[in-house]
Amino acid sequence: MKLLRIAIGSLVVTLLAVSPVSAHTELVSSNPAEGTVLPAAPAEVVLTFTEPPLLEGSAIAVTSDNGASASPAPLTVVGSELHAPWPTDITSGNITIDWRAVADDGHVVTGAITFTIGQTTIPSPMAASADLGDSNTDSSSKTPWLGLGIVLVVGILLAGLLARKNK
Repeated sequence: MKLLRIAIGSLVVTLLAVSPVSAHTELVSSNPAEGTVLPAAPAEVVLTFTEPPLLEGSAIAVTSDNGASASPAPLTVVGSELHAPWPTDITSGNITIDWRAVADDGHVVTGAITFTIGQTTIPSPMAASADLGDSNTDSSSKTPWLGLGIVLVVGILLAGLLARKNK
């Protein structure tokens, strides 16, 4: 019975330790926002995350439906926001902003935001997007829960084995 208590205590400590490590940055909001129609091009792109992204490795690419494409620079980080100046050569059309952000733990998340400048047609979420040049991406929000679930199942199995051994 003492071993069972130790195993359960160890499991609780492990679960508490794993939870913060598994958390990754996520996009909270964007300006321009997804699906909006703007009368004119914005001054900048602002992406707000759950935690500050690293500047190194983060990227933003802007593409319009007429083929214009730009990677605005320089990017800046202010708190949990990633800022990029708006490219002056993209002034209208259905726009896709492809982004990549790197969390302080090195985890890379990607996404795309679509909106329209000067038109009333909303771009398709499946619009062609610019390549940000990184194949090591994972924007899955279930990743932290997968690790937590594995730890939980292993802990339950260990507790069951220890309980049987003590019978």
